[in-house]
Order: sequence, then C-alpha cells, then structure tokens
Amino acid sequence: MILQGKITHYFNEPLSEVAIAVEEYRVRMDILVSLISVKDGKTIWEESLGEITSYSSMEMIQTEDEAVRESGKKIGQKLIELVNSIVEG
Repeated sequence: MILQGKITHYFNEPLSEVAIAVEEYRVRMDILVSLISVKDGKTIWEESLGEITSYSSMEMIQTEDEAVRESGKKIGQKLIELVNSIVEG
C-alpha cells in the first residue's frame, strides 16, 4: 500500500489587530490523503484532514514557521490515528 498526501489549502491570516499592527495570526492547512493499492493502483480510501494553529509574539508559538510545524504535527497525529483505525478495523 502507498500512503499519498497533498496540501490542498494553506492560509495565513490575521486574527487580531492593535492600532496598525497585527497581533495574532492563524495558519490553516488542509490535506487530502489517499491509501492506494500497490497491486492495481486503486484508491482504497481517501480522507481530507485539516488543522488550524494560531500564533503571535505573545504566545508559545511565535512565528508562521512554528505554526506550520505545529499544524503538521497535529495532522500527522490525526493521520496515525486514522490509519490505525483502518488497519485494526
């Protein structure tokens, strides 16, 4: 089996502004994941997963790169849980 994924949407948007400066942002990533049979190339299942992570200079997650990594970790965890439920199920 082949696990294939692609990012379908990526957004970095402001959440709050103070005066003329943006104080808080939100990163949103959506991916489409497919499990494909090696034998015949058919898609066994396909699932959309997404995650939103906020960041600001006042929070633990302070940069867009850190927010992207955090969203990626969360999506990875969701993916592990999803694959485990399919394999066990």
